[in-house]
Parts: sequence; C-alpha cells; structure tokens
Amino acid sequence: MPTHTINEGELLTPARNIADIELSSANGDKVLFANEEPRWRYLILGGEQCGGECEKLLYTTRQVHIRLGDKAHRVERMLVTAEALSEQRHQEMRAEHPRLRFATADRVQLDRWLASSDHPELGRPSALLVDQNGFAMMVYDNRHTGNQLLKDIKRLLKYSYEK
Repeated sequence: MPTHTINEGELLTPARNIADIELSSANGDKVLFANEEPRWRYLILGGEQCGGECEKLLYTTRQVHIRLGDKAHRVERMLVTAEALSEQRHQEMRAEHPRLRFATADRVQLDRWLASSDHPELGRPSALLVDQNGFAMMVYDNRHTGNQLLKDIKRLLKYSYEK
C-alpha cells in the first residue's frame, strides 16, 4: 500500500456521498445532484452569513474556477450555510460571485454526516471537493492556497472523463 499521496488537500476518509445531505436551494427547492449534469463541485461550508474567513475561501475558489479556463464548465461552486442568507447579503454575494450557487443544510445533519469520517469536527469555513459521482473526497480551508486547489482540480479533471 502506498503511504504517500500527491494531493494538496486533505483526503476525506471514507469518501461521503452528498446525496445523504438534504440541501435546499435559495428558493427552497431540494437540490438533487443526481438530476443534474455530472460535475466536480466545491461545496463551501460557510458560517451563518458568510463573512470574513468565508469570503476569503469564496474568493480563493472563484480565482481557481477562473484559472481553469476552458475546463471551468466542468466545475461548480456552491455555498452551503445552515440558514438562508438575508436578501441583502444574498444580493451582495451574487454580485461578487455570479456563478456561485447557494444552498442550505441543517448543521446537525451535516455534522452527523461527517461524524463517521476522519474529519468529524470540520471547521467552518471549509470546502469539500465532490467528484462527478457525488462523493465528497477532499477537504480544503484557508490554510490551502489557490495554487494548491488548482493543482488538485487540474489533475482530477485531466484523469477523469467528461460525461
């Protein structure tokens, strides 16, 4: 068994299926990734109104998304908060991050979902990298640079097929 990996993010062991989390979109509809085009996704787990450190992580993931160039359509970013953002905050965030999706998830359910992984007390904000099949497999936070995120996602895009 290899003991060394080349990834920059922290592996989430075991990988967790995000279909087990009840996500609701900004308009209250359930988010069902199984009904959507398969993509790599960054689920950014933010604080209540996503201030300070959360904004920094959103900025980093946005820059990574831009730097993907012609491969950007294969990746999506989604901000997940425990409660819906205020209307004003939602508009501010949409202006700064036009391609960002917004969703809510019950924090207790999310913590329970992570409890059997090696990141049971995952801090917020954090970004979960989700594969095309809907499994969260890697974790990033503000200690990771944009270059580290970019290196990982480029490698994953290179070795995964476009569905």
